[in-house]
Amino acid sequence: MNGIPAQNIKNLLYEGLRDNSLELALKALNAGAWNWYAGSDNISWNEQCYKLFGLAPGPVSIEIMMDKVADEDKDRALEMWKRITSQPGWFEMEFRIKADKKIKWIRISGYHVNGQKGEANYAAGAMIDITEEKYFNQKLHDANFTKDRFFSIIAHDLRSPFTSILGFSRLLNEEYDDFSNDDRKMMIKQILTSTETTFQLLDNLLTWAKTQLGHTSFNPEYFYIESLIIETINLSIPQAKIKGISLKVLLIDKSTVFADVNMIRTVLRNLISNSIKFSYEGAMITIEASRVEDMLRITVEDTGTGIEPQTLKALFSLDEKVSSTKGTANEKGTGLGLILCKEFVEKNGGAISVESVIGEGSKFSFTIPLKEGTAS
Repeated sequence: MNGIPAQNIKNLLYEGLRDNSLELALKALNAGAWNWYAGSDNISWNEQCYKLFGLAPGPVSIEIMMDKVADEDKDRALEMWKRITSQPGWFEMEFRIKADKKIKWIRISGYHVNGQKGEANYAAGAMIDITEEKYFNQKLHDANFTKDRFFSIIAHDLRSPFTSILGFSRLLNEEYDDFSNDDRKMMIKQILTSTETTFQLLDNLLTWAKTQLGHTSFNPEYFYIESLIIETINLSIPQAKIKGISLKVLLIDKSTVFADVNMIRTVLRNLISNSIKFSYEGAMITIEASRVEDMLRITVEDTGTGIEPQTLKALFSLDEKVSSTKGTANEKGTGLGLILCKEFVEKNGGAISVESVIGEGSKFSFTIPLKEGTAS
């Protein structure tokens, strides 16, 4: 292929465009055709190239093309273009562009040949919009990651608590009379703690699976947030009592919010449970609700272990570092609870955030709308 004269490729590309079959093929692919001569700053484009880049017909230089490239890809795209135009052979490059107020992914491919008998080096090829391809590839990657994480949780995180439950249960069953009352109470406490942790994990796992399959219904309605907070706290008291933790509520008024009550219940339950998990014995957790324009902000604050900065950055993702974090009583989590919190809060038109200092505690806040029209 290196022996093909540059002029022949030019003729094939542009004379071929006048042939119905090549033109129809390019249109079917929504592909643009282009060519470039070494030593020239200009690139020749057909109509589809202008459409892809969101440019009006006219002279196109390398500078104009690179100006459309997204900032995060500029250096890489320019380096790739320099390499392409200096080395003969087939090539392909992909980058994002800013066109028509949108970000698109473009793939440019073609062939670069050395000129023959005094001709300049020459490159010609095609370009296509691969935004949808990138989107579906990312969705496939996310789906595979979710599947792998799902099975990992089932195989390890859901299985391991039963080791403690079964171990202490067998000891109590087989050697009950050999233990003191204090020993038996300790074992029962461990069984209870492991059972509660496993139940919440299973509940989160099933809820998360439903969201991934698109089976979670969304039914926003008006309801009093105070009653839901009190209900959730009452359900959390047994977990808090094990570590002697107090739960304090600060409410400005009996605000009515517009959201899916089941989703917000899940968010509150997970945030309060996490605060208990990472708080020390005898600590206090504060739950506060306050108005911020047309939203209600709910904050769950503890004075526990705090969160490492690197963990904080990936807190609402299925990062392995987050899932391996343990509570003050060695409680284990998977990070699923916070994933659900983020999904459910955003589904209801709100946002979730966290502030934390190592050794001083963490403050989780989320917002939900006070009136209809924000949730979606």
